[in-house]
Amino acid sequence: MNKKKELSRACPVCGCGYGEIIHHMDFVLEPENPLPTSYDVVKCTDCSFLFADVDADQAKYDLYYELLSKYEDKNTASGYGDTEYDKKRLSVTADFISGLLSREKAILDIGSGGGGLLKELKEKGYSDLNALEPASKCVHEMPSYINGKSGSLFDDLMQIFEGKKFDLIILSHVAEHIYDLKGALKNVISLLKADGKIYIEVPDASRYANFYKVPFYYFDVEHINHFDRNSLDHLALSVGLASNEVVEKIIEVSGTDLYPAVGMVFIRSNAGYELKKYVAKSLLDTRLESLKNIIDSQLNIAIWGAGNYTKRLLASSMLGEAKISFFVDSDSGKQGKSLFGRPVFGPNVLCEFSGPVVVASALFASEILEQIKKMKIDNQVIVL
Repeated sequence: MNKKKELSRACPVCGCGYGEIIHHMDFVLEPENPLPTSYDVVKCTDCSFLFADVDADQAKYDLYYELLSKYEDKNTASGYGDTEYDKKRLSVTADFISGLLSREKAILDIGSGGGGLLKELKEKGYSDLNALEPASKCVHEMPSYINGKSGSLFDDLMQIFEGKKFDLIILSHVAEHIYDLKGALKNVISLLKADGKIYIEVPDASRYANFYKVPFYYFDVEHINHFDRNSLDHLALSVGLASNEVVEKIIEVSGTDLYPAVGMVFIRSNAGYELKKYVAKSLLDTRLESLKNIIDSQLNIAIWGAGNYTKRLLASSMLGEAKISFFVDSDSGKQGKSLFGRPVFGPNVLCEFSGPVVVASALFASEILEQIKKMKIDNQVIVL
């Protein structure tokens, strides 16, 4: 049974402070390397996200990528598109991205390395190409048509890009490296246009075992977050993004090796806006005005429906002012009970009642009207 522990690094997705130890990792690092020489790979006890419980902070990772980045050497680094397999990987990603937006749109690639993905997008007709890369050498080697900036995800991005906002922001194989995921994404969102999209691609931890290479290949000093599509979606939701599209990928990294990845397209979640619109529409609903004359005349009424809709109306509308004799409901579980100090009966009680019948059912009003018709009840009927 795996041991649980209090974490040095709270879960970067949900903030939980406890995790289950999956495996312990040790490393021998360069003397100048600021990163920890060991960590536990843990599973969050709340949301099950898998990550490295490193005793570090974001500043140490920023320093590492600034001073010791392996992405500056074209001969060994990915991201330039200079090798056969890297070019193929970037070309596949560019093909996917070209289906997301038209050619005049503004694109920002964060953690762009040598700008290889933007070079592929240039070949596909895009011209407003921008990059943010912590390794200044990579930025200096980018083609002049790329607006490359040197900096971290945690810098003042609005200042770096002079207030410019983007239609698409790309984080391809970046999120697995970030200590403070929520802080990074919130900063990224500040650069996104209102109708913009974010594309995030990461190694797919749900398929590590299917693409086994050497022992613990996927656990290194840089990859400290291990996503699958569900955990990536959970992270995005926590910062106000909603998934729009998902693509599972198998990346060819050499003549014999394949690498699992998952890419997801996110847009701003409009749930809050839509909920406010729903509340406003509910407040403007005028159907209760039909009750005003009955309430003013103090006629005894029966209400057909003892469910949640009626309970809301009794508490928050003029229905609570009506002279209610009893409630009617076809649900035998409600019959014989009381609501609002009035008894709840089955429908047959209406055969001996001559007052108005108010139908209060969100989903079954038409069925109730049909039942009233079959019962040959000719009372005044008002549908709310």
